[in-house]
Amino acid sequence: MLEIGLSSFLFVFAKRKEYTMNVITVSPQFDRMRNFMLDVDKYFEPLNYVAQAVSNSGAYPPHNIHKKDNQYIIEMALAGFSKEDVEVEVAPNILTIKSVKKPDESEKDTNYAFKGIAKRGFRRVFYLADHMRVVSCKMENGMLNLVIEKEIPEEQKPRTIDIE
Repeated sequence: MLEIGLSSFLFVFAKRKEYTMNVITVSPQFDRMRNFMLDVDKYFEPLNYVAQAVSNSGAYPPHNIHKKDNQYIIEMALAGFSKEDVEVEVAPNILTIKSVKKPDESEKDTNYAFKGIAKRGFRRVFYLADHMRVVSCKMENGMLNLVIEKEIPEEQKPRTIDIE
């Protein structure tokens, strides 16, 4: 059992069926410091909500990235999307996967008791290193699979130099 008071801490430790009590006295300056820390936390609390919203937005759609030899494989779960709904765009060092999902006209008349399946658009951006090339892109059973390969130019590959 742990009880915390403002001007002192009281620790009660259970040891077998005996109780030992240690009292630690803390100076009043600790109370002022504690109140100051709580006030500072209040100012930064809204930033926590913003950071949480930004980090959660990056979770949709879920994806995995695997490394195999000199290739990277991106698997993205896109249940409910068809090939026509998804657009993959490659620019220098940037891979963008996006979709604008428009709601079905038939769903407007549907009165849901609970709607847990999201049909929303998304935009995921991956920053590629130099000399990365998208080799293939395939959509199968709601999974988008992209294979990205690292191609090192001949002039940057290591070579042996003959000693004369």
